[in-house]
Amino acid sequence: MAGLIALVGCGSTSARSPGATQSPAPATTGPSVTSPAPSTATPSVQPGGPAQACSQAGTYLTAVRTGEHSGYDRVVFQFSGRLPGYSVGRVQAVYSDPKGTPVPLAGQSYLRVVFRGASAVCPQPLHRTYTGPAVLKPYYPELLTVSAAGDFEGVLSFGIGLAAQGGYHVFPLTSPDRLVIDVSHVAPGTLPGT
Repeated sequence: MAGLIALVGCGSTSARSPGATQSPAPATTGPSVTSPAPSTATPSVQPGGPAQACSQAGTYLTAVRTGEHSGYDRVVFQFSGRLPGYSVGRVQAVYSDPKGTPVPLAGQSYLRVVFRGASAVCPQPLHRTYTGPAVLKPYYPELLTVSAAGDFEGVLSFGIGLAAQGGYHVFPLTSPDRLVIDVSHVAPGTLPGT
C-alpha cells in the first residue's frame, strides 16, 4: 500500500530485556533473523499514544525512523498493540506482495523485512495508521533506501537498499514496541573495486 512510511527523527532507546543490548557497532548476523512467537502480554495504553492507532484489536505500524550514527545506520519500525512476528534477511531482490513485481531499491545489497500479523491500515474506521511516503531515501553511508513492499492479508513487508554487503544487527525494543535494524558502515577500502 502506497504511503506507509515517513522519515522522522531517531532517538536513543533502551533494551527490551536484560541481556538484549544496543550495540554501537552492529554485529554481523547470519543469513536471516526471525523473531520468536509474539508476546501475548496486553500493551499499556497511553492517552494519545501509539497504542490508540486503531480502535480494532491488532498490531499496526505507527512509525518508521532512520538515523545515521558513528559506524552504523539505523532503521526503526514502531508498532501499536505489540511487536508482530518478523523476519529479516539478505536477498538478491525485493518483490512486492502480492503482485510479485520488483521493488526498486538503490544500492548493491538488499534486506527484506517481513512482519506477520501486522498492517498499516486500520479496518474500522478505515484509515492508515501510518501515513508517510512509501519510500524513504536517507542516503546515509550504508542505508540508502527503505521502501514499502506490501501490506496484504496480515503480512507487512519492506525492502532496504544498502550501499554494500556489510553486517547488520536486528533487535526488538519495548515501550513502545519496535524493531531496530542497525547496518554497519563498510570502510571504502573493503568495497569491491576500491
